[in-house]
Amino acid sequence: MTAKKILVVNNDLDTMSLIQQLLETNGYKVKYSGNRNEVIELLDGFKPDLLLIDILQMGILKKDRLASLQQQMPILMMTGYNHYADAPVLSPDAFIKKPFTLEELISAIEKLLSKKS
Repeated sequence: MTAKKILVVNNDLDTMSLIQQLLETNGYKVKYSGNRNEVIELLDGFKPDLLLIDILQMGILKKDRLASLQQQMPILMMTGYNHYADAPVLSPDAFIKKPFTLEELISAIEKLLSKKS
């Protein structure tokens, strides 16, 4: 079985690196970035199965691109906020509230990817 690919978009390199290590240990292929141009290149070249994005990074992609992405893959939004009503641009497929455990993250990812299959 081919490993599912996840693109993590966040501006905190330590967080992204930790998430990458944890997800790769669980059999996922992971790329990450917080740079607009690099994210666009990764979306086109890496072709992720799921987008894991921090709520504060939603502006990194234009509204029409996000809407298009949501048709292609599930979007899991990470947030430290208690209320999601202010989520910019679109409603993601699911939210995961920081801080979260590895088990919570894996469970949310598996749930979204199983809906896509």
